[in-house]
Amino acid sequence: IHVLAPGTRLAVYQVEFLRRGGMSLCYLGKNGENQRFIKEVRCDNEDEVSALKRVYEAMRKLQHPQIPRAHALCQHASHLYLVTDFVEGTSLAQMSRQRKFG
Repeated sequence: IHVLAPGTRLAVYQVEFLRRGGMSLCYLGKNGENQRFIKEVRCDNEDEVSALKRVYEAMRKLQHPQIPRAHALCQHASHLYLVTDFVEGTSLAQMSRQRKFG
């Protein structure tokens, strides 16, 4: 697993490692006052890269107050990163530990 070093620039964002999720690494991207959630997306072949690009394009078209907007799909070295709105709050893992569903 390759974790980006603190302060690494990814497109216009300076990144800070947040956590390792179930399937990826998660970062906070900062650009001035803007904060974004950045998720490393693992793609093992060109078909998966193409599928990710289609998902990203579909996400960009969604506009709903309860769905984080997709802002960019970036590449750094051989890794792809999906950039979305950063939503502060309780994680699903924290909620399940506290049983605060519903």
